Amino acid sequence: MPDPLADDLLDRLSRIVALAAAIEREPVEIGDGCRLSASEVHLIDGAGRFPGAGLSEHAARLGVTKGALTQMVGRLEEKGCLVRVRDAEDRRAARLALTETGRRAFDWHRSLHDRIGGEFEVALDGMPPEERERLVGLFARIEAMLAASVDRRGEIK
Repeated sequence: MPDPLADDLLDRLSRIVALAAAIEREPVEIGDGCRLSASEVHLIDGAGRFPGAGLSEHAARLGVTKGALTQMVGRLEEKGCLVRVRDAEDRRAARLALTETGRRAFDWHRSLHDRIGGEFEVALDGMPPEERERLVGLFARIEAMLAASVDRRGEIK
């Protein structure tokens, strides 16, 4: 017999995943007619937070291939959000630098994360440390479950 609490949690998780997917699909307008996809915003965020990172590091952080990242970098260069800067010591290596438009997008994204982070802090306020640790453990297990679900889908006939 299924556990009603587990069913409720799975239903809520499904709605959360659907909401997150909807947010990721919707481009953002950062001004000057510049529309960015969520993946482009995340690359801009990485370029702003990790300015010394190479393209391979950015690709790994985003979970995309280097080829996909190279295409995204090209689109962001066309949109005037970032530029490739050759490494002074290794001319084959490139780093990403934000332009003024890219800095605006970076600041917008950081503000969004700060607002959401503040809402998390309010939700966690007053929660005992051991309960917070259990919550982190639960999220880690959910993350692992979702990562494994890709394989599990093919197992069910």
